[in-house]
Amino acid sequence: MKNFFVRHSNLTLNYEYFYNVLDQETISLDSLMNSIEKLQVMIVNLNSPNDDPQLIFESLNSTGVDLKDGDKIRNYLLMNELPDAQVAYFKNYWEPIEERTNFDLSSFFRDYLTVKTYKYPNISKVYETFIEFYSFKYNDKMSFFD
Repeated sequence: MKNFFVRHSNLTLNYEYFYNVLDQETISLDSLMNSIEKLQVMIVNLNSPNDDPQLIFESLNSTGVDLKDGDKIRNYLLMNELPDAQVAYFKNYWEPIEERTNFDLSSFFRDYLTVKTYKYPNISKVYETFIEFYSFKYNDKMSFFD
């Protein structure tokens, strides 16, 4: 039978992720359907070369809660990669950092910046300080992650 999906598309990768997670969970069909019914999808078309996907990502948040600096840093590091590379960076580097820090990435990056710059960044400026540091210090992601 012919495949009716693009193997490495974001849609396929997301489908496989949720399929695997749900396959390992014991969740009732009613609970799953209730969650799906609450799901909202938004599509943002970037039509101008001046549209900055990172700035748009930072400003969008349906919960009304500010995005954490760790979320913004992750997106900054992964956003311009192809889907396969994003998955590889996430699994090989980002996920282990999350697990080792109990998902407190903002504190981790604040401490990381303190060690690397010998300055204690303002708690409200961790993301901005990281971007400045990363842009000055690293030419590519591999040198950062290694």
